[in-house]
Amino acid sequence: MPNTYILLNHTLTPKQAQELKENFNSTNIIMPPQKISDFWQQIPTDAEIGEELLKPVLEWLSAMQNGDILVIQGEFGATFALVGLALEKGVKVLHSVTERIATESRNGELVERNYVFEHKRFREYKKIVYSVIED
Repeated sequence: MPNTYILLNHTLTPKQAQELKENFNSTNIIMPPQKISDFWQQIPTDAEIGEELLKPVLEWLSAMQNGDILVIQGEFGATFALVGLALEKGVKVLHSVTERIATESRNGELVERNYVFEHKRFREYKKIVYSVIED
C-alpha cells in the first residue's frame, strides 16, 4: 500500500479521502505537521522559490518513495517545483479537479461575488514528452 502525502491549502474532505482509498488504494494518509501546513498556506511573496525557501517541506517529503502518492495544490511556483521533484522520485502526483460555483449579488454600484469550489475528482500530473515530426 502506498503512503499518501497531503499538501493542500485546506484539510482533506471526507469525499477526497474516500476517493483516495477507493481509486488509488490509499489507506495510509500522511498530513503535514502544522508548521508545514501553515507555511504552505502562506508562501512568502518576497522570496524566490528554491531549495532554501522550501527546505522544511522538502525535509518533510524526503520520506516519499517510488510508488507513493503526493496530493498537492497551492502557490503555483512552489507546487511546480515539488511536482517535478516527486515525479523524478517515481511518486504519483495528484491534484483536485473542482467545479467552481459562483453567486453574485448587487447593491447599487457594488457587486459581490462568492465562489464555492466542489471537488469532482483527483487527476494525475503527467509529464508529457512532445516530439515534432519534421518532413
